[in-house]
Parts: sequence; C-alpha cells; structure tokens
Amino acid sequence: MSLSTTIRNQRLTLGLKQSDISSRIGGITRQAVSNWESGLSVPTEAHLRSLSEILSLDVDSLRQMAIEATDWKSFSDEKMADRAPKSNSIADSKPESVAATEAEGLVNSIIKGFKGLFK
Repeated sequence: MSLSTTIRNQRLTLGLKQSDISSRIGGITRQAVSNWESGLSVPTEAHLRSLSEILSLDVDSLRQMAIEATDWKSFSDEKMADRAPKSNSIADSKPESVAATEAEGLVNSIIKGFKGLFK
C-alpha cells in the first residue's frame, strides 16, 4: 500500500479529520495533509514521526513508504505513475511545442526585416 493511502485509511479508521491531523502536528495546514493523502507531497522526517504517533503506525514503515513515494520508478498508485517524469534526463526533454519555437523564429526574422527598412 502507498504512503498516501496508508495515511488516509488510518486517519479515517481513527475517525480523524485532516484538520485534526494538522492541528495535532502543529505548524502545517489541512491542505498539507490533503497533499500527503493525494500523493502530491511527502511528509518530512519530523512529520512522519508525528504521523506515526498520531495514527499509531510504525515510523520505519512510513519512512520506507515515503522513500518509495519519492522514487518515480516505483509508484504503484496509477494516479501517481501518471505524474511521474517520463525521463530522468533533461537532455531528453523537448519544447512543449515545436511550432511555437518556429513561430518565434519567424517573428524575430520579420522584426529584423522591419528594422532594416528604417536604417
């Protein structure tokens, strides 16, 4: 089971709200807890320890799930896998739109042409 699912399921089992978790931890918002449960972010080490106490979960298990959640290649949750980068290399990334790059080049050449007319 993923970290996000574990946090959510245990919170619900204990009858707690996300705001209950955030207030017990202190210094975080309900939205932070929501982000942990949706897999958009991962709790810090200190927050994992607090979650362990609040949710009566083993801190080492939570820590291992957090490590797996940040390893893009090991996502078991389909929603998270869709968000994972498709490549580990910046060199593999391409412009969002080649057409936009070509249009920019065309605009620049037109501007240069107009500047040449007024010299």
